[in-house]
Formats: sequence, C-alpha cells, structure tokens
Amino acid sequence: DSYLREIAEKSFVDFQSAVDAIVNEYNYKRFDQDILRGGGFDDGSMFGSANALNFTFAIFQKLLKLTDDYGLVRKLTRKFLVFSILTEHHGGSFETRWDSDFKRFNSIENVQQLMASYDEEQLGDVYWNVTLPRELDKVANSRTPEWNIYIAAQNKLGKQSFLSDVETRHMKVDDLHHIFPQEYMKSNGNDQQVYNRIANFVILSRDINVKIGKTAPSDYLTHITDYGSNVADRLSQNLADNCIPADPELWKLENYEAFMKERNKLISQLIRE
Repeated sequence: DSYLREIAEKSFVDFQSAVDAIVNEYNYKRFDQDILRGGGFDDGSMFGSANALNFTFAIFQKLLKLTDDYGLVRKLTRKFLVFSILTEHHGGSFETRWDSDFKRFNSIENVQQLMASYDEEQLGDVYWNVTLPRELDKVANSRTPEWNIYIAAQNKLGKQSFLSDVETRHMKVDDLHHIFPQEYMKSNGNDQQVYNRIANFVILSRDINVKIGKTAPSDYLTHITDYGSNVADRLSQNLADNCIPADPELWKLENYEAFMKERNKLISQLIRE
C-alpha cells in the first residue's frame, strides 16, 4: 500500500508540474499578446534589462489569481511595466524591491492603491512636465528606456512613421534616423553629444532617409512633396504623430536647442497619453 501510495503521490506531483507548465505557457502567451504587444512593445530588443520584464510577468500571474476582471489585470500590468521601465524601479539591486512589492500585492484593492500611490508620488504632473522632458534630453540609442517607451506609445496609438503613411509598429526598431541629419550637424561643427540626443531621432524608412541626405529639416520639410502626395496632404498630422514641433522657425539650425526642448515636452505628453 505504501508503495502504491508513493507512486500515486509522485504521479500527482508530476501531473501538477505538467499542469503548472501548461498554465505558465498559456499565461505567458497572453502576457506577450495582451501586455507586451498590446502595449506597443513589439520587439524583444526594446527591453534593455530583463528585470522589469520578468517581474512584470510575475505580477501578471499574481493578478490573475486575485481577480477575474481580466481587463483590470491588463490595465494594471501594463501600467506597472511602463512605470518600472521609466523609473528603473527594478534596476540595480532589485531583490529588496521585488520582495516589498510582492508582499503588498496581496489583494486587488492593495494593488490599485499601490499603483495610485506610484502615480501620485512618482508620476505626477511634475514628472511629466519637468522630470521626464529633462530625462529625455540625453544621448540615445535603440536600447535607451525612454526612447523605447516612446516608440511603444507610438505603436499602441497607431502613429505613423516620419514622412510616411506606414505605422511605426510595422517598422524595425533600429530604423531610427536623425531629424537634423548627422552629416549636416557635423558639417556645422556639432559632435555626437549634440546630434545623438533622443529628441533628434525618429523612426524613418531607409529610402526616405537617403532622400533627405544631409539636408536640414528647414529645407526638406518645405519640399515635402518629394516624399509622396499622401505625406504632403497630411503633414501636420504626421508631424504630430512624431512629436515634431509644427513651428517652421524651430526647424532651423540656429533654433536647434529650442527644437529639442519643445520636442522633449511633446514626447513626454505622448507617453503620458
């Protein structure tokens, strides 16, 4: 009897492990589709660190056990993911914060209160109007967290890529090019610390980038028909989709810093949206 009982217990453990594996796989597929892709994160390279991603998946699974309201689970998980990336909440030595957060995630009401406190304490008006625009004013690459959050926002909101009617989510994440072209900036005595800042990048197709070449935005944006009639007809909307200041005076090299400052504000507002 004890032998049979041992076999039964082992079979149950094996079965439970198999069920857990299936549930985890199913949940991860939902996480990938509804949280990541549904939130605009269409490419794994958009995550510089796995910490935020792994912890957010753990939070997603925890929330599924706390409530049957899947819409609420999706909303809270997406919000937590963006918060974690923007504030680097789980960067560096993150084990203590993981433990603290998990202890507080013991009821759906507590989770909602926690996210509300994050909003109030760390993501209030001052953050969106002052802190984030300041954080955006730095040298960027395709793994810069603020840049990837901005692209995710564009993807989620169905925004079009620069000077094109193709949505950003159908472009490659490394199709990023300069608004004030690199060679143009170099020829005017600027180094990469100036022209490689976040606000000087857009998602732009390679063929259009080649057409622009070394031309200043004050020139190529006034000859917009070169990039197709569809773009010319809806230039103002395309500029808004890409957080490009609409004032032509800001497209001039002498107003580059003012352009940067204004675009940082527009990017921040789009992410907040």
